[in-house]
Amino acid sequence: MVRSKITGPWVGRAALLLLAGMGAVASALSVEGSATGDLKPFVGTWTGDWNPGPGSNGKFRALDLEIRPGGKIVETWYRYRKSEDGTTRTSKSVRPVTSYTVSGQTLTLKSRVESFQVQGHPPVTAEIEESLELKGRDAAVFKSLSNSYFAEAKRRGELVTSPPPPIAMKRRS
Repeated sequence: MVRSKITGPWVGRAALLLLAGMGAVASALSVEGSATGDLKPFVGTWTGDWNPGPGSNGKFRALDLEIRPGGKIVETWYRYRKSEDGTTRTSKSVRPVTSYTVSGQTLTLKSRVESFQVQGHPPVTAEIEESLELKGRDAAVFKSLSNSYFAEAKRRGELVTSPPPPIAMKRRS
């Protein structure tokens, strides 16, 4: 019987080399997010306003949605709060879209927000799904489809605010 002269250190080195090669191949094949469908009809910067209702002095910007030809999509949400002195303070929250799909005239967006926070509650990670449906060349409607934070709170029996109403969007560029 012939015995191999491969010793422990050589086996370990070969295994490390194999793992390094597999890691290099995997990193070359991975992408930051997933995307399917033709994004061209949606490319541009879309803006939508909150309609504060009767008796208000106008509209407030709700959302900017920047869709780049390469597939990068960034949402900027605006939030307004009245200060004690009566002035309105504006803050914004920017989040990248992690994946998208296009089906006909609808772009479905998915985001992962690491520090999603509702006033009075600690921040948590939330998975959010939304859509942008084209209603013409420069008009669309944005809808919130799901939010894992609110779904979990509802499952626990907590009172949950309703999702924002659909937002009419206009393409600026």
